[in-house]
Amino acid sequence: GIRKFIYDHIQDIIKILQILLDAHITISGEKCRFLVPETNVVGFKCNEKGRQLESNKINKILNWHIPKSASELRGFVGL
Repeated sequence: GIRKFIYDHIQDIIKILQILLDAHITISGEKCRFLVPETNVVGFKCNEKGRQLESNKINKILNWHIPKSASELRGFVGL
């Protein structure tokens, strides 16, 4: 249930903080957010359901211009 999820989440946070401490890595307390139901990480929405692309990223993909020539296709794939 939710209690186990929260307990597991807190245990994961403790492990991560210990790894950072052992590696002498500092983090900004002002930039950290703990025990939030959802957060965005590098274009993904992360929550209890897992990782999902942000909706604005999906819309960009759906509205991409379809290449109509070999030159446009090379530009599309980055060649």
